[in-house]
Amino acid sequence: MLAALGAVAAPAWGQFRLDVSGVGATQQPLAIAAFRDEDKAGLAVSQILRADLERSGLFRVLGAPGGLDELARPDYAALRAQGADALVAGSVQRLADG
Repeated sequence: MLAALGAVAAPAWGQFRLDVSGVGATQQPLAIAAFRDEDKAGLAVSQILRADLERSGLFRVLGAPGGLDELARPDYAALRAQGADALVAGSVQRLADG
């Protein structure tokens, strides 16, 4: 009886579907500009920020024009063409207490 069942069994075909979700699936593209005066402070704040955001897995960090700060007017059309949804820019100032 078992031999008869084995002879009649046909191979089973199926579909395999994989949905990727969560961290890394939808990384937010953003540009990080070099912070104004970070070279004078002796600390690469923009590089530290870039590394931290990349390690989080939530962001895809793109290159950005250098020298932007909170007073500059960035070229949003160029950033958008590059694929950036956001821009991080700022400045660094060493305080008297270090």
